[in-house]
Amino acid sequence: MNESRRVLYGKNPVKNKDLKIDVNFDITMLDLMCAYIVSSNRNIRRGSVINMRNLFCIIDMNAYNNDNERLNRIDFINKGIEARLQYNLTDRNMILHQIAGELGRELNDCFKELNNDEIAWVNKTVSQILKDSIIYNDVDRGLALFTKFKSTEYASRGPIVKDIENFINQMQVKFRRARADDSSDMEFRLTGDYYESSMRETHRKLSSPSNKLRFGTQALNILTGGGVESQRVYTLLGLPGEGKSTTLADMAIEIKRYNKNYKCKDPTKKPCVVLLIMENGVKETIQRIFSMCVGVDMLNYTEDEAVEILKTQGNLHVSTDDQIDLIIKFKPNLSVDTSYLYDMVEDLEDEGYETICVLQDYLKRIRSVDGLFGGDLRLQLGAIVNEFKTFATLKDIPVITASQLNRDATAHIDEARGKNKADLVRLLGRSNVGESNLILENSDWVCLIAPEYDRDGNKYLGMQRVKSRYFIAGDLYTAFIPYIAGTIKFVEDFYSQVPVHKTTLRPEMDNGISNNNQGIINDIKEFTEVNNVKLPTDNGTNMFMNASAMVAYNMAIMQRFAQSQNVIAIKRVAG
Repeated sequence: MNESRRVLYGKNPVKNKDLKIDVNFDITMLDLMCAYIVSSNRNIRRGSVINMRNLFCIIDMNAYNNDNERLNRIDFINKGIEARLQYNLTDRNMILHQIAGELGRELNDCFKELNNDEIAWVNKTVSQILKDSIIYNDVDRGLALFTKFKSTEYASRGPIVKDIENFINQMQVKFRRARADDSSDMEFRLTGDYYESSMRETHRKLSSPSNKLRFGTQALNILTGGGVESQRVYTLLGLPGEGKSTTLADMAIEIKRYNKNYKCKDPTKKPCVVLLIMENGVKETIQRIFSMCVGVDMLNYTEDEAVEILKTQGNLHVSTDDQIDLIIKFKPNLSVDTSYLYDMVEDLEDEGYETICVLQDYLKRIRSVDGLFGGDLRLQLGAIVNEFKTFATLKDIPVITASQLNRDATAHIDEARGKNKADLVRLLGRSNVGESNLILENSDWVCLIAPEYDRDGNKYLGMQRVKSRYFIAGDLYTAFIPYIAGTIKFVEDFYSQVPVHKTTLRPEMDNGISNNNQGIINDIKEFTEVNNVKLPTDNGTNMFMNASAMVAYNMAIMQRFAQSQNVIAIKRVAG
């Protein structure tokens, strides 16, 4: 334990060769720390591991003399700390392999995986002991300063007061550095452990397959930049009764279907997508989802048939290789405020779930926790989006919601439909945001939606991205996503070499794409529709599996269309 002569508070080293603290950990506590140091829980921050290193550097080892069981565990912990900090290992098996190599013996993985509460408890315990050590280390200096203050005459106390002030400030800095790491806290500097910790954590998060939740619809993946990302708020804006609720439900279904490899931050939990409905009831929503996934009304089947068909033909089930659950929650209009989201997610945690995405239908149906806006709906809706953003950040998940466009948008769309115009969503813009421009300002991503039909009677949902707070490769801002014929379900073309969406529905710009594209849709329908073949598993390759492929896709999309469909004028319609 030569390194134990070096004391490290938080992230800044403080040399003190003489400091030793008497901490007599029992076997149970050491086993918990062993489990912590090899845990795959993604809520373990580098700063927390540094705190644990700092603690074991100053422990007086005399308390453990002749106790091989505890000494072996402490050695295990120190080697695990080294594996995490020096070799930047986070995978459980790799950490165990490194420890075994350092110890020169085989190890059995006998430590349980820790949940979030256990991780937080260990962090808090380590932090508290470090704070105790700070007091232990500085108590004599503090007593000396305060004694000197009491024994000094009033006129001569000025310099002593200054020394006491500096002492208190130094203690506060040390306490802050020794605090338990909060997963929502992060800062960046170019120096020291701050730099390395923030860079590694950022890279690890961005490169994780679970960083973004992808959809089964290529157009949605393109418009969102590869899927929805944690800590962001996504808002759909549409006319009343024109696809907001069904689109949110479709998104929930697709997130559940196409993220089978998702790894929970807490390995002891099961992943779930939560659809919070506040307009339509649960029965209506279940009936709608059944129709979307199966293609017909559930009342066409007996009770027993409907139960089985949604699982099999509808491909909505939970299994060992498809663990994401879809949970639908209902709350009456304006019955709860945004604080309910925390209660909802934490209640699900108690049931063994980790919520990976919340979809809320829709903004106007939930209240802000801040009741100081009176009747100003504009400010209320803006505050709700901000509260969604805080929730998304603290829980490290994406939130998807919807709101309404204004009356001008309704007039534009109605007039265009009366004149049989196409590309209706292109007639809309930022000025058509409904009750509050603050929705647009406070959301991370905003998309306008409007359903329409092409010249052959095929239904599409027009989607126009009008805001993104983060970089999205490519220049596709508007797409028209086809529905499976006779349903309210998007065609899922995730594994198709040729995307089925269009960039325009204008006949004069179509250049024959419509007929050709319908053939693709029919092929995809057989590929995805429940009455034919089950959806494929996530063992194939797809352009949305990594970021570089997304960039390449946006450059090659037109070329692929031209090669597959012999279309020569696609670039002309992209705008």
